[in-house]
Amino acid sequence: MSRKITKEQLQIEWRRSFDTTYTEPIETEDDGRGFDIIAGSSAIFARVSEAIEKNTEGMYIDYHSIQTAPPASGAVKATGQISIDRTPPKAGDINLKAGDVLTITHLGTRGETVIVAEIELVSDVTIPNGNTSPVTANVRALRYGDAPNGGPRRSIVFQERNTYSFLGVTVSGNTLTLVDFNEGYLGAFVTFTTGSNAPTYPRRVTAASTGSLTVDGPTLVSGTASITIGDANSIGLTADIIGEMSGGTHGTLDLLGDERIKSRGVGESDDSYRYSIQQLPDVVAPNAVFRAVSRVLKPLGIAFEIGEFRVIEDFIGFFSDLDPSDDPVADFPTGTFRLPIGGPFKGRGFYILIERQNTGEIGRPSDTIPATSGFTDNASDLMFSDGYPVTFLGYIQSMIAAVERARMHGMPWVWSVVDSLP
Repeated sequence: MSRKITKEQLQIEWRRSFDTTYTEPIETEDDGRGFDIIAGSSAIFARVSEAIEKNTEGMYIDYHSIQTAPPASGAVKATGQISIDRTPPKAGDINLKAGDVLTITHLGTRGETVIVAEIELVSDVTIPNGNTSPVTANVRALRYGDAPNGGPRRSIVFQERNTYSFLGVTVSGNTLTLVDFNEGYLGAFVTFTTGSNAPTYPRRVTAASTGSLTVDGPTLVSGTASITIGDANSIGLTADIIGEMSGGTHGTLDLLGDERIKSRGVGESDDSYRYSIQQLPDVVAPNAVFRAVSRVLKPLGIAFEIGEFRVIEDFIGFFSDLDPSDDPVADFPTGTFRLPIGGPFKGRGFYILIERQNTGEIGRPSDTIPATSGFTDNASDLMFSDGYPVTFLGYIQSMIAAVERARMHGMPWVWSVVDSLP
């Protein structure tokens, strides 16, 4: 059952709240002009009610028995189609590029222009020479969310740019030489106002550097010209939304998942993710930590061991890192496994030993013994060329993140890389 209030229901409530001698004249006299304010207010509050219902339902992880709007979902960009036309003369091809931005606007309560969203062309579009009908193009929103959803009531324009005018520009081939340079020129359109190319249709700037511009299209007539550089709107291009933009959603499902310390898997669908974040989190217990590490390291074939601290002296003799706070991108030395006497590790906590891998090694592995081990150094040990296994260390970072999600808060732990495990 829907909980939103419609415009009609609000008007019925208004009639119930006042005597008919007051309400009927407002609705009937002077063609009901007095009722405009009531009808407008009802429409506004009906939209507010609809938005409240949608946002409330959008915070549910899963569907429920009285569902009236979609539940939480992943972040999706709205998509749609637009028609692009231009004002006469329609000479020459006008080339638009994938990624060209348009702005969706509507009028605010004071008549001001309000930007609703920005959208972009999905692929290159050419407005052909002498086109007799608008060209259809696919578009998508630049940002995730439902703001672009909607249609014909909104206006749409190409992204606006400043307009620049120049005199005495040298034209050679399709290169224009001018003193000024601005990064905003790239992708803009050049219109010739004087010179041999003055009748030529606008050309798009395809390259811009200090002192020169390159434009598309057939070769220009060399000489001197005056030009104007502007946006797509300045050369007479217009656009309209076909039907409605749709499909845009906010990533509330992922926010709810993060709150439960459960990230979405790569390519995981909403329904699969919905199910996984409804389950009780697999955390805190020692076996939960083991499963968390296993999910990261076992598929990679990386050996590891997990143990719990009881008495510090029981663990002297393990070969591992000397300092659990070492820079994770440093080379890991061999030596006696040590921990501070007392402190948070006294009688509690756990450790993870990981067998060293050289996956993703960069630089030149010129040595056979780690440079910081206390053994004789090789000249390359002290240089960048010694490198380090960047991919392996990326796996370690993933393992750390998994343990942090699984361990009990306040429970100390340490990880270390060793040359080999039994």
